[in-house]
Amino acid sequence: MKVICPEAYWTDTMIALLPFGVSKYICCHRIVRRINKARYLGWKIMIYGAGRHAVECAELLKDIEMDFDGFVVTRKQGNPDSLLGYPVQEAQAFLESENTLVIIAVLTSGVKEVEKYIEKIKSKNNMLDCVVFE
Repeated sequence: MKVICPEAYWTDTMIALLPFGVSKYICCHRIVRRINKARYLGWKIMIYGAGRHAVECAELLKDIEMDFDGFVVTRKQGNPDSLLGYPVQEAQAFLESENTLVIIAVLTSGVKEVEKYIEKIKSKNNMLDCVVFE
C-alpha cells in the first residue's frame, strides 16, 4: 500500500474502516485528554479563530461529544458576534480574566503568531494553556 499511496491515504483508510471509538482515540486522544483535564480544573474551553478551521474544529468537538464555551479572536472587528450558536469574544480581554484552555484553529501559517500572542497574555494570567487543532 505504501508504494501505491502516500502514508496519509493509508492512515485515512484505516481510520475509515475501524469502529468509531477506535478512530476517535487514534485521531483525538491528545485533545480529549487536554479538554478533560481543563474541565476537571474548572477551566473554560475556547477555540481561537472564527474561520473555516475553527468551524471544522467545533464540528469535530461536537461529533466526539466534547463541549466548548465559545470562540476567541484577536479583534472583534470583521468577525461575527456568534458562530454556530457560540459567542465570539475578543481574546485579550477574555483570556486575561478566565482560566482557559485555548484550542488554536487557524491556518498553519498563523499558528506561531497566535502562540506568541497567547504567551504574551499568559504573562498576565498563568492559568492559560493552548493546544493546536491539527
